[in-house]
Amino acid sequence: MSEPKKSSKAPKKALSPYLMPAGHVWAGMWKIFAALAVVGVAMAAAGYGHDPKRFAFAYLTAFAWGFTLCMGALFFVLLQHLTSSGWSVTVRRGAEQLMNVLPIFIGLFIPILFFKESLYPWLGHEEHAPAIVAKSGFLNFKFWAVRTGIYFAIITFLATRLHSLSLEQDETGDPKLTI
Repeated sequence: MSEPKKSSKAPKKALSPYLMPAGHVWAGMWKIFAALAVVGVAMAAAGYGHDPKRFAFAYLTAFAWGFTLCMGALFFVLLQHLTSSGWSVTVRRGAEQLMNVLPIFIGLFIPILFFKESLYPWLGHEEHAPAIVAKSGFLNFKFWAVRTGIYFAIITFLATRLHSLSLEQDETGDPKLTI
């Protein structure tokens, strides 16, 4: 008796996770990065103690650099989905991993809220110019914070939804998920 032939259109089995074994040489690599993070936080604290205003601008620059990089990855993935491009699945994986960092930027945004007065002088300082007073409905802290929250919510939703579609496509092998 012969075995029934499997259909070539059967869904693929889930890919095995690419996890590093516990005894692997690189398994403790996170400890090195944690130590570097502690050193970085200590250096940031020293910079803040020396000149808080300069630290605020340096932090905003670093935040904007990392955020822009991750947003570029989100744009790339969105573009691939909007154009229904099937060729980009393998290239898209790197961009998806980069855009998965976007929700972390919500927490990294908190120091910007603390330094808002030195970073954004138009927030609540009507004495600067008549143009700022005329635009006070838009240029005030409450509306700025609400807009920022809405933007982060939309960005986080898009990043997590697109990544979940990608994982589902890995499990099922359905190319329609790219579309």
